[in-house]
Amino acid sequence: IPPRTKKDSPPGAGLDITSGGTEIFEIVTTYDGGWKQDGVMFDIRTVSIGTIEDGAEGITILGFDVLTPVENEMVCVEVYTKKGSLTENGSEQSPDRWTFLGSVSVTGQGKNTPTHIPIGSFDPTYLGIDDTRAFYITTQDENLRYTALDGSEGGNVTGGVFSEEEHSFSKDDGSSSGFRVEILTGVAKNYPFDESWQNRVFNGAVIYRLGNNLDLSSIFSQMSGAAVQDSIAAKRGYATCDVDTTAVSAIGAPTSNPTQAPTREPTISPTPLPTVTLTTQPSYEPSLKPTSKPSKNPTMEPTIIPTQSPTPAVPTISPTPILRSVATTLSGGLKQAGLMFDVRVPSVENGGPEDGLTVIGFEVSTLLETELCVEVYTKSGTHVGFESDVTENDDGTWSSSSWTTIGAGATIGKGEGEPTLLPLGSTDPIFISPGDTRAFYVTMQTPDLRYTEPKFGEVTGDVFSSSSEGHMELLVGSAVSYAFLDSWPNRIFNGAVVYHLGGVLEPAEYGDITADQRTYTCNRPIPTGNNTEADETIPSANETRPEDPETNTTMPVGALDANATVPDDGRDNFTRPEDFLDGGSTKDE
Repeated sequence: IPPRTKKDSPPGAGLDITSGGTEIFEIVTTYDGGWKQDGVMFDIRTVSIGTIEDGAEGITILGFDVLTPVENEMVCVEVYTKKGSLTENGSEQSPDRWTFLGSVSVTGQGKNTPTHIPIGSFDPTYLGIDDTRAFYITTQDENLRYTALDGSEGGNVTGGVFSEEEHSFSKDDGSSSGFRVEILTGVAKNYPFDESWQNRVFNGAVIYRLGNNLDLSSIFSQMSGAAVQDSIAAKRGYATCDVDTTAVSAIGAPTSNPTQAPTREPTISPTPLPTVTLTTQPSYEPSLKPTSKPSKNPTMEPTIIPTQSPTPAVPTISPTPILRSVATTLSGGLKQAGLMFDVRVPSVENGGPEDGLTVIGFEVSTLLETELCVEVYTKSGTHVGFESDVTENDDGTWSSSSWTTIGAGATIGKGEGEPTLLPLGSTDPIFISPGDTRAFYVTMQTPDLRYTEPKFGEVTGDVFSSSSEGHMELLVGSAVSYAFLDSWPNRIFNGAVVYHLGGVLEPAEYGDITADQRTYTCNRPIPTGNNTEADETIPSANETRPEDPETNTTMPVGALDANATVPDDGRDNFTRPEDFLDGGSTKDE
């Protein structure tokens, strides 16, 4: 039996399968990665070629290869399926339409090597000829990598054919017939059946055999070597990954009601007040019933039923706000001292929050992993036309009729792999009413903030990302050298804006820095005259970006960080005009 074909597979990918009579096939999609979320839904379809004889059989799905950032540690994967397409009748958000096939914990092979989901990890599933079946492969902790496509046409759209394999059979009369096995572009999912992101392709492979043999014991009897050992070692679970499988024998598809089995022990001891560790996904509103999965990031608002044992915390007089964020990307590619961008709150008629919102903090992206300081300025309305609206005074200070400084935050940079959060309370809280626009200038005094040049023609003022609830829109802005000197339009801020709904609260209710502790400058001299570091620079040694305000030379192709791919911490957990650096989807998403 020839080995499985691994199209576009990295070295060492998957598992070589040989058998004593069972032909095992594989269809690979891609291992490009670029994004991660809990899981991916996609369809597998068989399409007849020529005239198919009565009684002809289709295929049996046996296993998968997946791509995960987890390396040399256990990762738990759940598999679900349903007859028909994932796009039928709102199936993406309907758990009752799906059948739970099983879960398995395997050792992750890292972001560049496929992780094998062994045969036997879930019930074999049959597809007849001219049949469609949807699969949902998911983790519970955002550990599945996938690729965002541009949604233009064909395989780049949810439901389009991305990969296929043809099986042909000769007839006695000399003619041939057969069928194709197709993997369709699907959607990324927030566990278990929450938000979806269209035009996303599963990264990995589908492992199958011809025919309708669903008996694992007979399949194992025809296999040999490492394949059998790997399959037997899979130790399939019939419970979701958050359930103690020793206490539950079997469950169906997940529902909105919690299971009765205990959850895992917390890995961090409870504290009197949760630490606010922001991700690019906003918190969920607390509900009267606990969900089967904790919210994506801790909130400071108490829930109805505690998720941890009570601790001797000082009682609060009133609940603290739920902190949310609107994130852009961490793709980088260029760096300069600062970025100006506009934040817009839609009117109530257009879905904006009735009581407005208050901006309380920022995340930035930098190559630095040492101490740094970031200053933040703001003005009412747009920044366009006000990039240099300052006047230098005789004593070297400066003033502006439009811009106001709202604080400076000192912290340790996290490097390019993750956002750097300015300590909450570092900046004055800024209230924005429904229907209003406000500009921000987030800047260091050295050109060390990362940002991105648009790839799909976005210009200053276009909406780049927005909150999933429609609270806020973050627009494409401009790079600006310190302080208020040269500027470059059509640039995308890398980071996030942190906010809560409603009016201004005391910083002590959400951060560690109070108003009387706040500073408003990084206490370094403001440069005057020509800034020798005014040109935008690419964050690599001794390499200067070939663009200046006079020649306006365009950036060479391929100069973006990581070959124009989005790092895995650029997660799909907010609405974008487009996930542009990864192929993206549609401009009106």
